[in-house]
Amino acid sequence: TRFSGRGASMSHGVIVVFAIILGLGYLAYGFIGIGKFVEIFVPWEMISAYVPFDIPAEYVPHFYGICITAFAVFYTLLGGMMSIVWADVIQYALMTISGILIGVIAMQAVAEHGVVTPAGWSTPFFGSTLNLDWSHIIPDVNKKIESDGYNLFSIFFTMMLIKGALVSLAGPAPTYDMQKILSSRSPREAALMSGSVSLILMPIRYFMIAGFGVLGLIFYDRLDLIVGGNIDFEQVLPSAINEFVPVGFLGLILAGLLAAFTSTFSGTLNATQAYIVNDIYLKYVNPEASNRQIKYMNWSAGVIMVLVSMFMGLFARDVNDLLQWIVSGLYGSYVASNV
Repeated sequence: TRFSGRGASMSHGVIVVFAIILGLGYLAYGFIGIGKFVEIFVPWEMISAYVPFDIPAEYVPHFYGICITAFAVFYTLLGGMMSIVWADVIQYALMTISGILIGVIAMQAVAEHGVVTPAGWSTPFFGSTLNLDWSHIIPDVNKKIESDGYNLFSIFFTMMLIKGALVSLAGPAPTYDMQKILSSRSPREAALMSGSVSLILMPIRYFMIAGFGVLGLIFYDRLDLIVGGNIDFEQVLPSAINEFVPVGFLGLILAGLLAAFTSTFSGTLNATQAYIVNDIYLKYVNPEASNRQIKYMNWSAGVIMVLVSMFMGLFARDVNDLLQWIVSGLYGSYVASNV
């Protein structure tokens, strides 16, 4: 078999460990992100009177994250793989409408107001550093670029190109995308499913992302980005939605984005549970487990994963902390083992 040799077996073990840790990172990533997102639309001042305990301002997003994540956990454990697939279909329909709407609103805003950007913004070329001076437009952006480590942009860009080539050689990452590929009925269907992502999903997704970026640049001074006395750039997305989306479409976009979170969360958790149960529990712990034992092990693994990811999220300063940890610290082991 593919993993019959000692070296191949060790590579398989690395992939399984990577999948579990990556799942934890993504769950913690979503835990922080959804909390900050909800905070814009449900201000703490509105519900604090109904909460029987005090929560410091910096931990309000974590409180929201716990509430939303708890709901998503029950959905995931009770729904299974089939519900994840159908949720993806519904979510994509909602996101398509939302993405086109945001893109059109952004284009209208550009035509009316224009976009103020630093010198060098319009060219795709760059030197050893990013070399974009925001000091006369949005001064805090320079600090954010420096703190996130993106100033040495040529090094970052080169590493991303190398990473992209190696990851492409390594195949799909052991996330819920891998589970969907393995669930397809034939290699042809697996290839069609994987290849269609670039043609169907990416244009809509990045049309919407670019739209929000443009709106944030044009109306930066109108966005509510102050959290705990400091500017939090991770509030740009929810603030832009709250400020610029017409009331009639606001609910649709919120439903689409929350559906996207639930679908991604459940897919990530479901995939990680599969690795724990199939590649660890059934392979090493209890190969003769009954269906009942497998079911309870699957539920237990899911609950433990979520609790650990919440604990990780409580100690992360922001979403970028977890993103850097996932990309910088974990992808190397996965790429080396698969390639």
